[in-house]
Amino acid sequence: MTDPTPSPVPLVPGANEARAARESAVWFELPGRTHLEITGTDRAKFLHNFCTNDIKGLSPGAGCEAFITSVQGKILGHVLVFAEDDRLTVSAVPGCAERLVRHLSKYQINEEVTFTDQTAAWSTGFIVGPNAPRVVERVVGGPLPREDLRHVSFGVGPARVRVRRYDLLGFPGYELVVENAGWQRLREALPELAVAGSGALLQYLRIAAGVPWYGIDLTDANLAQEASRTSRAIHFQKGCYLGQEPIARIDAMGHVNQQLRSVKIEGGDIPPAGTELFHPQDPAKNVGKITSAVGLPDAAGAVCLAFLKRGCESPGQRVLVGESRRPAEVFWNGPA
Repeated sequence: MTDPTPSPVPLVPGANEARAARESAVWFELPGRTHLEITGTDRAKFLHNFCTNDIKGLSPGAGCEAFITSVQGKILGHVLVFAEDDRLTVSAVPGCAERLVRHLSKYQINEEVTFTDQTAAWSTGFIVGPNAPRVVERVVGGPLPREDLRHVSFGVGPARVRVRRYDLLGFPGYELVVENAGWQRLREALPELAVAGSGALLQYLRIAAGVPWYGIDLTDANLAQEASRTSRAIHFQKGCYLGQEPIARIDAMGHVNQQLRSVKIEGGDIPPAGTELFHPQDPAKNVGKITSAVGLPDAAGAVCLAFLKRGCESPGQRVLVGESRRPAEVFWNGPA
């Protein structure tokens, strides 16, 4: 089983599986991925008031990326929200459901809203690559959503399968969320259609695409705009919500003091999380810190996610890594 959780042990993806992601299709198992259902007539209005994107504007079949924020505009959760006819489903990295429910429930007074943690009832797979649409169509036997974060539901054998388009890793991608009764059937079909991907490859793809992992790259110490997901995850015209004032104030100022960026290091060891980055013209000046890293699949070196201080975060900027002051270069494949 592929474990997508970032590992303290340095990871290096295989060249063949990386090639499959670029040229055909790779599939991953995502054990323990958080799935939280929100039902009740006030569900959209309620969640809209506690996250950064426009939940009330979601029609059934649509989805969005969002942050759940504190009153200070700090990130309490980085989530995907999908609207169905009678519910919202919140998807996130493993281990988030209890904390999110505890936070949201503090503000529930008379609203008709019910939270149900479906994490243990559903299994999750992810398929990515140019051939991903064809693979998923063969598995589920029906037409797929063609736009990012659109989703549909199918009956496959005894179970329902939620199919969600998710292109954030730089290639066409689909998340398959399956009732447990149907997971084994899908799991047995996938190896004939796509290459099984390792946890190292999943980390490589997300880091290269600038996709943060909550609890690793982002915590409740980070402001929403520091995550560099503003164009996808923050809606500035949606009206009031918890944390809206500091987020709007930062937008008016035009910047935060640090932002998450991808960094490529050629050669050498894979740096651990927490490794400091320094200015190339002043090697004693700290300009950032690595949050996660993974080896390159076809050469010595690594790609990292790191927070970089303002003035050192532009793509093409050179930085120095760790005590050895190895050279590295900032890049960015994520949204603004």
